[in-house]
Amino acid sequence: MPHKRANPVVAENNCGMHVDVMAEFMKVMMTLVSDLQRDLRWSCVMRSYSACMTYGYQQLINTESCLIP
Repeated sequence: MPHKRANPVVAENNCGMHVDVMAEFMKVMMTLVSDLQRDLRWSCVMRSYSACMTYGYQQLINTESCLIP
């Protein structure tokens, strides 16, 4: 395609990772709505919170490396 300036690899990767971050964060948020005093049914999902932070950090690194020539 002659009108295309560059391959938007970083933008596509960030958009894909954004979907992952949203899904992981929604799993974490769903565990916080409980009326039970000791609800350990969803405790394994809380491990996803660190994945949210890691994916978000990776998105920032990818974007920063694209902006710096």
